[in-house]
Order: sequence, then structure tokens, then C-alpha cells
Amino acid sequence: MTRTKARKAVAATPSPTEDVAAIDAMRRMLGRRQPVSVKLRANEEGEPMRLGAPTADVGGWAARVNDAVGGASVSFGQTQLRHMSRIALAQPETAESATNSMLSAVEAVRPENEVEGMLAVQMATTHQAAMQALSKACQTSAPDVAEAMGNLANKLMRTYTQQVEALAKLRRGGEQTVRVEHVHVYEGGQAIVGNVTGPTARGYLENERQPHALTGSAALAIQAQPEVLCADSDRDAVPFAGREGEGPMQDARRIGGKRRTAG
Repeated sequence: MTRTKARKAVAATPSPTEDVAAIDAMRRMLGRRQPVSVKLRANEEGEPMRLGAPTADVGGWAARVNDAVGGASVSFGQTQLRHMSRIALAQPETAESATNSMLSAVEAVRPENEVEGMLAVQMATTHQAAMQALSKACQTSAPDVAEAMGNLANKLMRTYTQQVEALAKLRRGGEQTVRVEHVHVYEGGQAIVGNVTGPTARGYLENERQPHALTGSAALAIQAQPEVLCADSDRDAVPFAGREGEGPMQDARRIGGKRRTAG
């Protein structure tokens, strides 16, 4: 038993391929923007955790936190940071790491103002809560708890997707753009050259491989002129009866239940 434990404690030497992969990964990581971090401390036993700067430069740290959440005031940055730390404190042993993870995710969004910053914080905390619920669903042996935590995780993950879509919509100003890469114009057809934008752009094109008519305002804008019947000089004339023997037409109505015959 002792030899088995000793054998497991010895780490395997990485292969040359693993060394190269580790060096490449380290180079890419150092080339990225390094996120701001936070230090969670407890003054005395039983007291709540306190947020603090990881270094002595408190002012510089506070400025970086504000920049990470898209704010212009210390109050906004610290408030958003407390929102994230409260979610992380659900698991105290990993609270500092989880808070820094969420803060890193918010900074990766690069919010440009407080509204985008609040959305980014909601996205980070929703993801953290979803993972916590999913972890509880997988670790419990009670079916009712597993079902409840699984349903909660599912709702949170769907909420996260909606938050991502809301941020994207906010940044593009609520407009939708459809890019047409290939256009096939057949004889007698018309095409729009340019971008098709607007809330009804989705209804314009349904099948990129088949020609079809446009709908909505675009159809009215390029509506084809209706064909007008006109004389065709090359077409044979249609013969018609002359006026010889012209006379009144017979009355076709029945008289007395019998059709009247010509005299």
C-alpha cells in the first residue's frame, strides 16, 4: 500500500510536445490584456469577507475596477464588485477565485458605459449561479433536489443567452442587417444592390439558392410595371361574321313549358 501511494505521488515528466504546447499557451496568455483582480479578507473569525486591493496601490486598483465595469465613479465600480462577491461567497472556500473569474469575464466584454457594465455583471453572475446549481444537481443523491437544481440551472443558462443577445442588440442600436453574398437575377427580374436593413429584413430572403419575389417595403419600392395589352401588328387578324342577314334574335324563353320554335 505504501509503495502504491508513493508511486502515485510522483508526477510524470512532460513530453517534448507538452512542453511546446505549454510554452505556446503561456505566450498567448501573456499577450492578452491582464485583468484586474481582487483580494477577499476577513478581519476576525466570523466576520464577513472584505473586498480589498491585492497591492498597496488602492487608487490605481479602484480605477482599474471602474474601467473593467464601464463606470466613471468609484461607487459604481465597488457596488458591481460586491454583487459578484456575494454570488461567489455561496462557496466560501473558492470565493476569491470565483470573484476574480467573474471580474475577468466582465472586463473581457469591455463595457463602454454603466448600462453595458451592469449587463456584463449580470451575465457573469448568472453564469456563476448556473454552474453552482448544476454542480448541486450532479452531486446530490436526492432526486427531487437534482430535479430542482437542474431546472434552475436550465433557466439561468437560458437567461444568460438572453443577456448576451440584449448586449449585442444594445451595441448595434437595435437594427438587424442581412448580408447577401450571392444574388442570382434571372431574365425579367430585378435586384437590390446594397445592404438590406431594418426590422423587416428577415422576410426579404428565405432561400439563398432559389430566386423569389421580395416582400414588404422593398417590393413596393421596385414594383414592376404591369403589362398592358396592345395591338400586335404581326399577329393574324381574327375573322368575324359580317352583317348580312342581320335581324332580331329569337326569344329563347320557354312558353308553356316548351321551347318556341322558329316559324
